[in-house]
Amino acid sequence: MKPPLKKLIFLMIFLSPSNTLAAENSDVLAEKIANLLNIPRHSVFLECPSKEIDFLVLHGQKTIRMCLRKTDKKNRCEFSIHNLNIAPEKQKISFEALIENNAPHPKNWLSLMQIHSFPDQGEKWRCPPFSLEYYDNTLRLFNRWDTTKTSKTSGYNCTEEGSSIKSKTIFSDVPLEKWMKISLDLKLSHGEDGYIMTSINTHRFPKLIGPNIYNDSRPPFLKFGIYKPTSWDKEHKISCVTYRNIDISNANK
Repeated sequence: MKPPLKKLIFLMIFLSPSNTLAAENSDVLAEKIANLLNIPRHSVFLECPSKEIDFLVLHGQKTIRMCLRKTDKKNRCEFSIHNLNIAPEKQKISFEALIENNAPHPKNWLSLMQIHSFPDQGEKWRCPPFSLEYYDNTLRLFNRWDTTKTSKTSGYNCTEEGSSIKSKTIFSDVPLEKWMKISLDLKLSHGEDGYIMTSINTHRFPKLIGPNIYNDSRPPFLKFGIYKPTSWDKEHKISCVTYRNIDISNANK
């Protein structure tokens, strides 16, 4: 029995490689991202196979579409924006995202946005303080922090037994919709003055007060794009995320 025509068209579009920017190097692509977001070029870093990123116009709006394929054998297709504000200043981040998978219900976590942190001298790289994660057509936002100056880590350098890193879930089990507008109102701090308020579309989650980042000398940075799933399901061969209306307050300081 042949699959429906609509499904065939979807697979042809979704699984076909993007050749629009294949010849462009990461510096050119990073400059395009900086211009689109109206932030300085030196704040933007890109790690993604060039064929997996496109700048599209959808319904009159400029977008960035990033994909990660199982066959790429890469950990990520992401761009990062450095030097976020930390306490006592505030930080606001908002964006809209459209998530696509060729598998209907991927059963392993993959990351779509992170706030990450540079380890101090003598520390190992640790799991990101904030991670927006996708699983089985739902979203969750996970938070990790450490009030100690030098993190004590073990295992995967997250929150395993013996680690000084703590964690909490900001929200979870949020059903996926076509376009998700996600907003974060933050005071990034390893002290009690930290807080986070989040919303998805019209739903606002409770404000959470307290530490929410690591006690590091360098400010954290923001990452958009796909970090590979914990493992690829048999049917899961590609994930893509399209971003539009990204707004990062004070990112151009």
